[in-house]
Parts: sequence; C-alpha cells; structure tokens
Amino acid sequence: MEEQDMLLTQMLDLAKISVKEIGERASELEGRSEVVGLEGTILAEVLRLGARWMGLILTLWASNLAQKAGTRLPCACGGKARWVESRAKAILALVGRVTYGRVYYHCKACREGKALGDEAFGLEHTQTSVGIRLLAAYIAAQIVGFAATARTICRAYHWPGNWLSGKQVQRLAGPLGKALGEDEAARVGQWWEAVSKGLAASLVGPARRALDIVQRARDTERSERMYAQMDGTTARVRGKDGKGSDYRREVKVGAIFWAETGRHASQLVKLAAKVAEAKGEAVRTWVDRVAGKITYVAGLLSPDEFAVRLYAEAVSRGLEKAKEDSHPGRWRSVDLAGSPGVLPGGGADPGLLARQ
Repeated sequence: MEEQDMLLTQMLDLAKISVKEIGERASELEGRSEVVGLEGTILAEVLRLGARWMGLILTLWASNLAQKAGTRLPCACGGKARWVESRAKAILALVGRVTYGRVYYHCKACREGKALGDEAFGLEHTQTSVGIRLLAAYIAAQIVGFAATARTICRAYHWPGNWLSGKQVQRLAGPLGKALGEDEAARVGQWWEAVSKGLAASLVGPARRALDIVQRARDTERSERMYAQMDGTTARVRGKDGKGSDYRREVKVGAIFWAETGRHASQLVKLAAKVAEAKGEAVRTWVDRVAGKITYVAGLLSPDEFAVRLYAEAVSRGLEKAKEDSHPGRWRSVDLAGSPGVLPGGGADPGLLARQ
C-alpha cells in the first residue's frame, strides 16, 4: 500500500509539471489565437506525461514481480539465476519513448541472463510495445509501403521522424502477418472439411461456432449473385544470400462479394448495342454494385492452393445460396490435389475457380 501511495504521489507531481508547461505555452499562444499550436502543445505534453507515468508503473510492476520471485530463479540450463541489479530499458509505446527499470537475473552456469519484467510484459527481445506492433501492422495493411506507415505514425503522434523507420515497421509486421497466415490456413482447413461433409450439422467446437456466425451473416445478404474476382502481381522476394539472390513471385489476390443490380446502365453495353437499337430493339444492362462487405484472399500461393482458399472463402460467404451463373458450363472445379473434378458436398456451382 505504501508503494502504491508513493506511485500516486510521483504521478501527481509529474502531472503538475505538465499542467504548468501547458498553461505557460497557452498564454504565449493566446495573443495570436494560434489554435493549431495549442493543439500540438497539449497533445505533445499529454503524451510526454503518459510516457513518464507508464515508466513509473512498469518499474513498480517489475519490482513487485521480483519481490514475489525472490533473489534466485530456476534457469533453463538447470542452474540458478541470481538477482543482479535493476537495469533500465527504453521502449517505443503508443505514448512515445518510455524508460523503465526491471530486475535482471544472471546464471553463472550458462552465462545467460534475463529481465523478469521484459518476459512478463511481452517486451522480451524487443524495443516496441504490443500496442505499437498492432498499430504498425494495422496501418501497414491499409496503405502501401512500410516507410509510408512509419511516416504516418510519426506524424500522427508528433514524433521525430527517426523514432520509427520503414525497416522497423517491416520487422514488426512480419510476425503478425505470419500468425494471420497460419490462422487463415487453419480456417480454410475447417471450411474445406465442412465442404467435404456437405456443411454437416455434426460439426462441433470452433468449426461449428464459425459456421453459426457465418450463417447469421448470410441471413442479412439478400442478393442472388456472388462474384469472385482474381488478379495477380509480381513481387520481389529477398533471397537467402542478400540482394543479389532476390527473385520475383506472383502474389495472387481474390475478392468474394455479393452484388445487386445498380442504378447505372453499362456504357460498354450501350455501345455494343447500337446495332440492335437501330433495329428498334431496346437493349440496356444495369451495372451490378457490391452489396455488403468484400472479403479477400491473398498470398504467395500456387494456383491449386489459391483455388482452395478462394473456394473456401466463397463457401464461408454462403456460396450455396447463389442462384445465378453467368457462364453455365464454362467453369470447372479444382480439388485438393489440383486436378479437375467435382468438389465434395455438391449443391453449389464451383464455377468461381477456373475457366475451362
């Protein structure tokens, strides 16, 4: 309780300093009615205060962990790691640069050491918080370029440009991208199993819950047309032996969505129908528009792998409810081995995958 009171006192003292600095700066800006400057001042000072508070709290947490663990910890080598000292560490968090102290343990037997706080807070072998890693990965998925992502984050938080680089963002986004890929592969496996069983009601666990969620989503989609669009672009992949070993591979991208008749007539159809209209035949085709959300499948995949993932995504969006086929008889399916065949389960036209 005494430590908690001390922490609150330190936090209040820092807050008073920040309030004083904001007040003095506000007085300077008042004469010029410089709202932009005031806004930037408040944001910068609030973030600076937050960084100081976070440092104090993490230091206290690390100290409490060490007190509970004691002066010696079991080491992976079978020996004992001894409490050596408190070492400071600087990380980049959503509030900016944060410095905190954590207790460092060292094992004489294997000469390895670890900081107890780092391991507990998800900060082991990294200098960025979980919040920054998630933010960087999210923005990197929205805009093109890791360098652009770094600049966007620094600008939004009024940070110096050297606090976060494109290379850092790439390293931060990599593990999350790998985890998302593994999650997608597991989800596709579940859906493929469901397809092979004809979307059997006997599914249990995560597959059953996923099916229920998607079923509720399907009930809100009233369209009869499902679209699958595919494209690809080449990307440079870094080889194992440096830049000289780089090579290019195709990144395949697919989109699945429901569509409904739009309000605008197709201009291309109008041009093609001039002859028919000259004969007195009215020809008009309305352009479909997206109804609901668009979901995507993408990756450095082989054609067979891509086909399976795209079909699984279509199934998850309710493919069996699609009632129209714009090209009957001109499509074929691809089975798990990549050979033409009829997909198990039946009931839906698998013609979204590949043209004959």
